[in-house]
Amino acid sequence: MPEEGLTFFASLIRYVIAISTTGVVTLFLGMLVPRKCNYRVFPFKPCAFEAQGRLYFKLRVHKWKDHIPDASKTITRMTRKAIQKEVDAQGLERLIQETCIAEISHFLLIALCPVYCLFVPIQYGIPFSILYALGNLPFIITQRYNRPRLILAKEKLEKREKRKAQREGAKK
Repeated sequence: MPEEGLTFFASLIRYVIAISTTGVVTLFLGMLVPRKCNYRVFPFKPCAFEAQGRLYFKLRVHKWKDHIPDASKTITRMTRKAIQKEVDAQGLERLIQETCIAEISHFLLIALCPVYCLFVPIQYGIPFSILYALGNLPFIITQRYNRPRLILAKEKLEKREKRKAQREGAKK
């Protein structure tokens, strides 16, 4: 248990150290997790309340999603989150899997909020945890916004590749 006499700033520093440590650990663990998520079932499948993306349009996700930090821009071993010009179905599948892992990682960070409260007095831990959880929500929302679009693009690309292969097979 933390000392009750900790000041606001001392508590804030302890909290930031705790969330930074778990954030870095979660980031690197996320890089090690096999990319085999079934994005067509819960928890990755869109829920009814998401209303085929209308919820995200109301939240204006398309306006702010590109302005939130992206670790793949600084850590070169991570899969880049942008669609490249020469994308194929396999590349889109990798991006879809990345959205699943990112969603799990940020949800895990939110779920750990009660643990962080053990490091600071409760009068600071609860508000810090609420702010931290709210800070992770945009990352989860962005993954849930992007995933259906990536799946649709992948399906269209697979159909196009299949038609192209059939035409080439017919020419022979």
